[in-house]
Amino acid sequence: MRPKILYVDDEHQNLTIFASLLRKQYEVLTSVTVSGAYDILHEHKDIPIVVADERMPEQRGITFLENVKTINPDCIRILLTGFADKEVLEYAINKSGISFFIEKPWNETILHISLENAIELYDSRQILRLRNVELQKANDALTRFTYSASHEMRSPLTNILGIVKVSRLDNDIEDLKNYFNMIESSVIHLDGFVKNLIGYYKNAGIDLEFHEVDIQKIIDEIIGAFKFIEGSKNITYNVSVEGTEKLISDATRIKMVMTNLVTNAIKFQKNDGTPSVINIHVNVNASEASIVISDNGIGIDEEEQKKLFNMFYRSLHPRSGTGIGLFIVKETIEKLGGTITLSSQKEVGTTFKISLLNHLAKK
Repeated sequence: MRPKILYVDDEHQNLTIFASLLRKQYEVLTSVTVSGAYDILHEHKDIPIVVADERMPEQRGITFLENVKTINPDCIRILLTGFADKEVLEYAINKSGISFFIEKPWNETILHISLENAIELYDSRQILRLRNVELQKANDALTRFTYSASHEMRSPLTNILGIVKVSRLDNDIEDLKNYFNMIESSVIHLDGFVKNLIGYYKNAGIDLEFHEVDIQKIIDEIIGAFKFIEGSKNITYNVSVEGTEKLISDATRIKMVMTNLVTNAIKFQKNDGTPSVINIHVNVNASEASIVISDNGIGIDEEEQKKLFNMFYRSLHPRSGTGIGLFIVKETIEKLGGTITLSSQKEVGTTFKISLLNHLAKK
């Protein structure tokens, strides 16, 4: 796409020559009046360069270019002047923030060079603006992360310290056993949080490694790892892996995502005697892999579903975790070039649907 240039000059001949010289490299918009130029600027918000003649009957070029800044602050403004007025040029550069000026009649080579420099300057400003926005977002996220992480780590440590102090005043063996159980629970919570932090930084800092992924093997390993964990013995797993294409992706990250989701399905199963079922369905084609993990557990409240992937969001449910697991899942999937959605109904169950790019073409 050719970059746009708006050229304003009260002399038709100059407009024609300018457009003729530059039509191959640029999309040239012209106006013989300042009022017409304002209309063009309001219609085309993405004009990177505005060129104006200094001496125009309706409004001076330098004044027009000053006003352009309020309409499109990012565009590069160039003043054309046919006389060597030092004061005008100093004002244009120092006071009005005009980036370039070109003497009339213009030299074609100088004109081309000036416009190329202007486009380069415009692009650099756009990149800098984006980087600043990204940096601000990263800084805000880091601030929230630091505050929340400190709170999450201090909370179990404070609990442990309080329990230790109370236990020193109690000699009853049964009470002491309960204290140890509470300490163990806090340590497990803290350990889980630290593991999630490590997972987050691994996902953010370690490059993707694309290899052939054996999804069936990953699922078998996950189910095997949970076989003897409390609450998982009576769960029925329905597993299906379909598709004739190989999946090329990052196996370590996929396993981390699926482990987290299966863990949640186990954690939030019903305790009313209902047989627990976890369904894992995978379908791989040449362009993507679809992974669906569903359960018949307690489900998720509709309002909570909107916040579930937010960093450090914790449900009020007593079985809720550290509030970072699903955030890491979403971040990991996005890094793999995929998406994740969830649907859930209270007391019916929850379904997570994942779509991952198949990087088959890279192999």
